[in-house]
Amino acid sequence: MRATTRAIVVASTVFSLLSPLAAQEAAAAGTAQVAGPDARIVRDGYGVPHIYAATAGGLFFGQGFATAEDRLWQADLVRRTATGHLAALLGPGDGDNNIGSDEFFRLYSGGANGLAHTVATLDAGTRTAVTAFVHGMNAEIAKATREGSLPVEYAGVGATPQQWTAQDIVASGMLMAWQVGASGADELSNAQSLQDLVSRLGPADGQAAFADAHWLDDPSSPTTIPQAAELAASPAAHPLAARPTTVTPQLGPGASMLAAQRLASAVKQARTLGLGGPGHSNAIALSGRLTSSGHPLLLGGPQVGLSVPQGFMELSLNGAGFDATGVTLPGVPGVLIGVGFDHAWTITSGGDDNEDLYAETLDGASHPGAYRFNGQWRSYDCRPEVVDVAGASAVTFPACESVHGPVLGNDGATAIALRDAPRALIGQTISAFLSMDRARTLDQFVTSAQRIGTGINVTYADTQHIAYAHVGPVPVRPASDNRFLPHPGDGSDEWLGLLPTSQLPLSIDPAQGWLANWNNKPRPSWANSSDGFWQWGPVQRVQAITRQLNRLAPHSATRATLEQINRLVGQTAETPPGDESVVVAPALINALLAKVRTSDDPRLAPVVSQLWRWNLQRVDQNHDGAYDDPSVSVFTAWYTTFVDQVVVPVLGPAFAVGGYDDNTTANIVSRLLSGSSAALPLSYGYVHGGSLRSAVTGSLVSALGTLTGVFGTGDVRAWLTPDVMTTWSQLGAGSVAQTPFMNRGTYNQIVSLDSAGLVGENVVAPGQSGDLRSPHFSDQLALYASWRYKAMRITQADVLAHATSVECVHDRVQPL
Repeated sequence: MRATTRAIVVASTVFSLLSPLAAQEAAAAGTAQVAGPDARIVRDGYGVPHIYAATAGGLFFGQGFATAEDRLWQADLVRRTATGHLAALLGPGDGDNNIGSDEFFRLYSGGANGLAHTVATLDAGTRTAVTAFVHGMNAEIAKATREGSLPVEYAGVGATPQQWTAQDIVASGMLMAWQVGASGADELSNAQSLQDLVSRLGPADGQAAFADAHWLDDPSSPTTIPQAAELAASPAAHPLAARPTTVTPQLGPGASMLAAQRLASAVKQARTLGLGGPGHSNAIALSGRLTSSGHPLLLGGPQVGLSVPQGFMELSLNGAGFDATGVTLPGVPGVLIGVGFDHAWTITSGGDDNEDLYAETLDGASHPGAYRFNGQWRSYDCRPEVVDVAGASAVTFPACESVHGPVLGNDGATAIALRDAPRALIGQTISAFLSMDRARTLDQFVTSAQRIGTGINVTYADTQHIAYAHVGPVPVRPASDNRFLPHPGDGSDEWLGLLPTSQLPLSIDPAQGWLANWNNKPRPSWANSSDGFWQWGPVQRVQAITRQLNRLAPHSATRATLEQINRLVGQTAETPPGDESVVVAPALINALLAKVRTSDDPRLAPVVSQLWRWNLQRVDQNHDGAYDDPSVSVFTAWYTTFVDQVVVPVLGPAFAVGGYDDNTTANIVSRLLSGSSAALPLSYGYVHGGSLRSAVTGSLVSALGTLTGVFGTGDVRAWLTPDVMTTWSQLGAGSVAQTPFMNRGTYNQIVSLDSAGLVGENVVAPGQSGDLRSPHFSDQLALYASWRYKAMRITQADVLAHATSVECVHDRVQPL
């Protein structure tokens, strides 16, 4: 049994703390002992907390305290979602979505007992960080309760914040790891798509079209680690064309429906939290051979949801071996993206297929509560879960696990179970990020990063090197496995382990002098079987970045260069504008233009000439509410019409039953335009024996007619697309004005890594605080909306020179 006492003191001056702070750093190095506060929280002019402490316990107490000060309501929504207790606070939600989400995360987390087991298995250093973080959160909750300064949202729902526990931190980490780095649980939708295609097109053509839309490895996909010429020139076999593609095993409709509903509820709720979906981040590292200083540069652009507050919170951790400035997700300890001792790093979602859905056979009459596995009936491990619902009756359901993982749905004949590799590795993941925050060398950093247990890309730069590591668990599956359809749960299709760390993609100082990632393929021959966005093909939005990097002259780049590249990439026209994942023009426009027969219509020649000259930007430089170049409208209408006339009749409309998302569609268009020279030639005849040139030309003629009707004139100069605006979704009571849409990180950092010292700039819009009463609630919104940045305060001297407040916080925990 332990007794806890805490004291909180607010310092009145900044400069009187210079000596104690220096003494704390000395203590962290083992040269002195310091009496006094466990942590000092020094805030700069944008309200960013810089936390100094001599011990890890003090440091993470300070982080927890600062997190609760700035983002308590947001962190509470995250932990309630992650632990499956959101409906108890906010009610059932639209369409009972909160209940469905709570059910999923009770299953995914293992419930209270599962989370307690995970906490018990944390290593000592991680347990210290987690425990101290919890103490800090609770200390600030107690302080705010006494002072009447709790977030106003609690009064709005008639509730008060509950005490935080270590299980809450672990659950929050699991949610974030699942959202950022878990992919592939799409077998049910794939099976539905295959059934639709076969029913509409017949068995042979339906399977051919399904194969076109599902591939493992396209050698023409742009990669972060440079392509080897021999690999790029060697076409790969179509992975599904060589064998029958059938919907096996038979799936119980009730099991499939419930599993799909729970998964959909969880995804929807994670997006409501401002975490967004996986696959929305970019990164650039430039080596010294391309920079004016002769030292590397790094740009990090992680993208989460555009919310108020946004998913990222800025801070720095200083002391006890930690030296990191950057951002984290509220509710977990450590800095996830930022600047370290003499280096900087960023992360993007990796996209590996590390989740599978298994269809397990049930026989409720003869073997109740059991499933068939390896020739035997095995009992499920079940527990009752009760989901409390504000304003409604509680929902009780059985939470069961098989050898594969949590059962998402069953109907008495079939159960759908989720096997998820990151789920069991959350303790290792938290530990790995904390180790990255302490790294002093490239080798230490890479070794730490490769322990991360969820699928992400890490891009790194120090004063001499640039590096890229694709990390996380990659299941090794049997050669006979069909990776796209539900897996038989009878033991015949089990994982053979995880890919060894030594086989994960890693690049250090590539000869080309740069590394770039926008959730694209890591390296040549890297297979992936997640559907939709994560199917890497010849069209991928990273091409908007690489076309800029390929223009760089040696020894020319500065931070201003990366600012300009970030802006040019973020303004490259999406199709349609505002759809951040569909940046197809860089890869497709030339191929489409080359197939236009301008003699078919007198309007075609001038329009084609205009599109050849287009710089692919969508900008509104005169601020009249519309993009300046009509090419934005023309290309959008043309490409959309071509897809609607040629691809949609086969695959179905995007995101409809049996339909495909826009990334899959764009890659099919690219292969269609490439014909027999495509790395993966198509199996289905989309133009049905007609002329591809006629289809391309006819779609442009149709698009011109549509635009004439929409704008009421045939004058192409008047065809200006209205500006797309971003509405920042509210997580609480506060709101902000709309801003122009930008396809960029919600957090951006640009760092120059000169040997004389690191210099960084960043922006975390709308602001540091989630409290609408704070001056830092939206003080970075104007910076973000105008492509500007603020200085990162990295050194202690710089922090103190710009400090606006200092808080001294104590956490005294002593055994009775």
